Amino acid sequence: MRDDYPERATHGFRSKLWILRAFLDTSSLRGRGGYFSPLHARDCATLIPIPEIDAKRSVFLDPSVVKDECTGKPLEHYMPTDMGWLLHRDPRLDLGFYMDYSWRLSSSLARGDMLAFMAGLARYPEGFWERRRSYREIKKAFRESVRLKRAGIYLVGLLHVREVIDISRSGWDYALRSHPQLSESPHYQRPDDKPIAVVGRGYLVSPPAPLSIPSTKLSGQPPTDLAKALLGVEVAGKTAGGNYRKSRGVEKSLDEIGEVLKEGGYELTPADQ
Repeated sequence: MRDDYPERATHGFRSKLWILRAFLDTSSLRGRGGYFSPLHARDCATLIPIPEIDAKRSVFLDPSVVKDECTGKPLEHYMPTDMGWLLHRDPRLDLGFYMDYSWRLSSSLARGDMLAFMAGLARYPEGFWERRRSYREIKKAFRESVRLKRAGIYLVGLLHVREVIDISRSGWDYALRSHPQLSESPHYQRPDDKPIAVVGRGYLVSPPAPLSIPSTKLSGQPPTDLAKALLGVEVAGKTAGGNYRKSRGVEKSLDEIGEVLKEGGYELTPADQ
């Protein structure tokens, strides 16, 4: 366990917020180029996990089994008919965990902090996803969405941190005794993988909140006023300049985040309800 991490109060106290990019994007499909997850007409997002290439097959990672919460269809429906992949299904906000490596997570991440997640979302033509599509059809529709300024980066969820566990130090046995839900992570299904597990309570942002202002290209999209309110003008600008891969940590409490979202017409909804 990362016992060198200080504990902090879990409510009201100004802890830190980081925002990381997750889910399918243009760099996700090796050698072919990916696409953004669909944002449906009623502002419900089908969040498609990136491909998992190292884990053994598991029901938790099977796209023919895992259902989309917007439509009830298996996530396989939103993959090309001529290609598919196991799901790197992490973060799991419904189970309250996220796993990654030390180079991507701040060494100061601690109890009470917030780890939020942004994703590339696109509005596809009406009726486009009524049936499965080929890779060529999806890419063509995605390019059209970008051209019409219907694709951008959105805040989709948040993990309020309760514990940070370094698997390389604690071992999987300790982590699973404390948090058995971690067995559903793709990292557990990989041989000899020892990431850092971030455990807490997951929240969904309803509806997904835009962090970038869509333009006719994906690079260089400026940050929204909401992104500036969450991160501050300087950090929001640098996050945009880094193509929204991750933000620097900024001081924020969970209550402050909730208020910023509420003012914009969004809310944090517990993912375990």
